[in-house]
Amino acid sequence: MSTYPKVRDITAGILENAGIEFPPVDAESAAKHIGIETESRPDMQEPSVIERRGRKTKILVRTDLRPERKNFLIAHELGHIDWLDGIHHNGDPTLGGKLEYFCNKFASLL
Repeated sequence: MSTYPKVRDITAGILENAGIEFPPVDAESAAKHIGIETESRPDMQEPSVIERRGRKTKILVRTDLRPERKNFLIAHELGHIDWLDGIHHNGDPTLGGKLEYFCNKFASLL
């Protein structure tokens, strides 16, 4: 049995804290609600990345993405940001190599 909290429970807690009752969620608005900026850039190779400068966090996404893909990727990056806060990972921030799975599942639940 896993010692990690269920992704669904973590996601539900985040939605509740943000005052969101039901998915689907506008990930860009959710990011803004928790103080994370998003920005579209045309010059990126990766579809999305997290940029940290001091205490400021920004999610960057490529401009050529469909709106649905952009929403999913912002949600995926929010999963990374949430997991890296140290509250959920029980001492293993990589989830035993399953961090990308967690972030994809997290995004799909939004």
